[in-house]
Amino acid sequence: MDKTRIIVVEDNIVYCEFVCNLLAREGFRTVQAYHLSTAKKLLQQASDGDIVVSDLRLPDGDGIDLLRWMRKEGMTQPLIIMTNYAEVHTAVESMKLGSLDYIPKQLVEDKLMPLLHTILKERSIGRNRMPVFAHINLHLLSLSSPKIINVILCPKD
Repeated sequence: MDKTRIIVVEDNIVYCEFVCNLLAREGFRTVQAYHLSTAKKLLQQASDGDIVVSDLRLPDGDGIDLLRWMRKEGMTQPLIIMTNYAEVHTAVESMKLGSLDYIPKQLVEDKLMPLLHTILKERSIGRNRMPVFAHINLHLLSLSSPKIINVILCPKD
């Protein structure tokens, strides 16, 4: 693969290992954080090429808190939220703050790898998936099934 490192933020140690093994099989380097505080320390030393995959609910905060902190600190690394608790309001909030995706954990095996490969492909041709949503006023256009949340956001006129 390349030098991309995936920072996996997940408090369930078994699930964190599962995700890291999934990523390692695809050639990604991973580092684990089981708490929000640990993730912040790792991110202070992260490169712009790193990607963050974070659980929504963590013992000392949540993935949205992490995303909010990253943007406040001027960090532009892509962040992907994964959760067992897919809720419309958290999906919308995470997307407005600039997360690249909001993936229910039962779909991580199917959705995470294609998303990461798309990010890398876009980087290789000079496109960056910098989360622009964090800087634009957005309004919700459409929501679909509560089991699989697809959020479509568009710039507000």
